[in-house]
Amino acid sequence: MAAQVGRLERFVAWMLRNADVVVALCVAMGVGFLDIFGDVVSDDVSSGATLVVLGLLATGSIVERVRRPASIHEALSGTRRALEDLAMVRSLSGNEVGEALRKARQHTNLWYFKGGTGTYLRAVTLPLCVAAAKEQRSQLNVKIDIVNPADERACAAYARFRQMFAGSAAATRCGPPTGSAGSRTRPSSPPAGTSGS
Repeated sequence: MAAQVGRLERFVAWMLRNADVVVALCVAMGVGFLDIFGDVVSDDVSSGATLVVLGLLATGSIVERVRRPASIHEALSGTRRALEDLAMVRSLSGNEVGEALRKARQHTNLWYFKGGTGTYLRAVTLPLCVAAAKEQRSQLNVKIDIVNPADERACAAYARFRQMFAGSAAATRCGPPTGSAGSRTRPSSPPAGTSGS
């Protein structure tokens, strides 16, 4: 019942906004039918009705020109607000990062990750996002871009990058899954068929 009332309200509002066009259409169709299906309407009435319809259409065109700048201004202000919201990017550190990630994970159905090896993503983010999606019975879309663990050069470059900012303790494991020589590193998860201990 409420849907029907809503439709009726929208229809009446549309009719009021476009009253000039509705009246022009009704007059044109009424005079046209009378002129086609009978000789009830004289040529003078038909010509007068044509002028009335043209006048109403001209009025509608003028009203639309007046409305258009207001709607353009409204759209521009909405766009301006959206751009200001996007411009409010700030750096997070320490506990702020964890809190921001927690809030982002709460009700999301989409998660993009682009980074090194995805250690935190695998250990924390994915399990919590999957659990939330199961609890909410919703779909979860995930896109993950990480360093290719089979590309030794990329892994070595990423390890050097991490060491530059946090010392040797931050070097992330990456590289071929089996024995290595020198300073090569291995993936943080054990190879298939082995235990994690």
